[in-house]
Amino acid sequence: MYKYNARVIYDKERLGKLVCGNGIEMDFSAPPEFGGYTGFATPEDLFAASIATCLMLTFETVCRKMNLSFESFECKCDAHLEEIEGKEMMTTVIIKPIVVGENKEKLKRALHLAEKYCLVTNSIKSRVIFEPEVRENIK
Repeated sequence: MYKYNARVIYDKERLGKLVCGNGIEMDFSAPPEFGGYTGFATPEDLFAASIATCLMLTFETVCRKMNLSFESFECKCDAHLEEIEGKEMMTTVIIKPIVVGENKEKLKRALHLAEKYCLVTNSIKSRVIFEPEVRENIK
């Protein structure tokens, strides 16, 4: 078992500092639509970012195990916030990874394995829509 931790420290209205167990520190805010400020990470941004970063790292691990190389990886993650029965929640997450490489079929397989084994998406109750794209490397 592994354990990860984060600590938040209140600064002033709608602002705080996030301190993670691995040493990273960053300021955060509520999003502007909830009375926060622009230019700061928000819990909503970090939710989407945790999904996209986990998928990328899982994809990289799968490719390493498959001895498969790729030229580039980019992933967009859209998290949809809605109010359901008086509670706000991320109802849907749309993940759109784009991979460029030479072996299109193996890269597609690696993306689907990354989707299957991504620990963050396996830990959320949002509906996850996976829209992968693999582009052949044109030399």
